[in-house]
Amino acid sequence: MLKSLELNHALAFRQASFTFGSRLNVLLGENGTGKSLILKMLYAWSQGAFAPPPQDRERSISRRQYLQELFQCDSSLLGLLHYSVQRMAADRQVATLDIISDHGPGTPDHHATLTIRPAHVDVTAASRAPHSPTLPPPFFPSFDGGLFLPARELLTIYPGFQALNSIYRLSYDRTYGDAMANLGIPYLKRMPPESQELVLQLQREIHGTVQLQNERFIYLPDEADDGFEQDINLLAEGWRKLGTLMQLLRNGRLHPGMALFWDEPDANLNPQLIRLVANIIIRLCQLDIQLFLTTHSLFLVQELQIVLAREKLTEGIRFFNLRRQQCLEQGDCLAALKNIAILDEDLRQSERYLEEDI
Repeated sequence: MLKSLELNHALAFRQASFTFGSRLNVLLGENGTGKSLILKMLYAWSQGAFAPPPQDRERSISRRQYLQELFQCDSSLLGLLHYSVQRMAADRQVATLDIISDHGPGTPDHHATLTIRPAHVDVTAASRAPHSPTLPPPFFPSFDGGLFLPARELLTIYPGFQALNSIYRLSYDRTYGDAMANLGIPYLKRMPPESQELVLQLQREIHGTVQLQNERFIYLPDEADDGFEQDINLLAEGWRKLGTLMQLLRNGRLHPGMALFWDEPDANLNPQLIRLVANIIIRLCQLDIQLFLTTHSLFLVQELQIVLAREKLTEGIRFFNLRRQQCLEQGDCLAALKNIAILDEDLRQSERYLEEDI
């Protein structure tokens, strides 16, 4: 489980310290404040990018190449450094990212550091607890320690994506290839009851089911005759996003103990579907999935608060407000944050609405 992240001259931050909740972490802020970058860096940790070598040799690539593919930047990685150090001499251009994590209740905290220099990438890792025969070795995730869902729906670009991505440089970052690989995993023979309940809920909402057949996704409406198939491109984009969740639940890629990084789950959803997604997010947290999400939707944030209050969930919940000029606010509830852009703009719109006497 991720417990904290500290950045020094990395990404959009001169200095920032995040303390994460064990269940749900919601990142708010204007465009360009680094929300998606944080999710990607945490995802990199979940994939073993902070771990000392050697990793799985069959899937190993250089750490530099991995970060380049993940962030779609050039090989110098200079873009991952805060602008304040990019102007320095080459030998002083350094960014560090420190992550503290644990491997479950009762296990010691482990401290991993990723140091980025334009000339090379150094990785050091050490346990906060002293080494002894009675303590487990420092824990680092393997390649299946987390799952990243981009804001864009994935089902329509799935056909042929993995084959093309293995040969050509496509204009998609690494999260897309990883997500496609997870979508293509066969279905479980027996789904856990909790996952089956969520799948049925999704099926009721889209009035049918989404299935992977012959390397493409299709939609099977409930009311259609047997054998009728609808091309997934003709399905509403919001429903396709729900179909992605359906697929990942049926093949077991959403499972207890993992971390889920979801960039703007509210994108292209109307408020009715956002209500459903808010309920599913909390259900996933209750299934021992540590969830990190970004959003620009005040409706989603308020709906999450409603569900959290209804379920009486107060522990393991964190809200973060990222602002320009390196400001970061964080707290266990939305009320602990100030100057929230989506809330401020909502109030300003209400004032304009009243002024115009609409």
